[in-house]
Amino acid sequence: ESIIVNDRIDELMAEKANKPYYIPEQEELLKYVEDSYFEKSPAYNKLYDYIKKNFYEGDDYKTQILTEDLQGICQFAFDMKLISACINNHGIVFDSQKQIQEVLQLVMNLSNNVRLWENNGHTPDELYKCYEKPNLRPLPERPFGFTESNVIDFIPSKKVGRNDPCPCGSGKKYKILIDKKSKLVIKG
Repeated sequence: ESIIVNDRIDELMAEKANKPYYIPEQEELLKYVEDSYFEKSPAYNKLYDYIKKNFYEGDDYKTQILTEDLQGICQFAFDMKLISACINNHGIVFDSQKQIQEVLQLVMNLSNNVRLWENNGHTPDELYKCYEKPNLRPLPERPFGFTESNVIDFIPSKKVGRNDPCPCGSGKKYKILIDKKSKLVIKG
């Protein structure tokens, strides 16, 4: 219903195009009968454990609420501003820049391991590993070698004065050629 109301159906169908469908095992599929169900990936569990240990001192309820909110943002409307607002709304105060980086890394890992409708149920990480990564060539062991013949040395040229010969090779003074160019009139 919300897709039709927002007139995004064409855009979402284009995003889904040519992607294979994720087919879960029957046991997993039956869990999706519950509207609020989502798969708790290892990335989700790592974020959950980090939040529980570092921010909520073992409070499972608060940890679950924040982690599920972050999961929802990753699944439905990933935006770093929303992630930041969500963390702030839950009263999280970071101890250091390092801790901010750790949390953001865990959130990014979660976002890459969330099943998305536009990916036909696959996670971004699954699509990358199955369809993009095999097509990538590894970097060479040695850096790219540039031979002397491939390198063009750009030597800064001397500024041409008005009374100097023109650099075009005509032998005329630069000021004469420039003066002729400036007096050109294009009839149209």
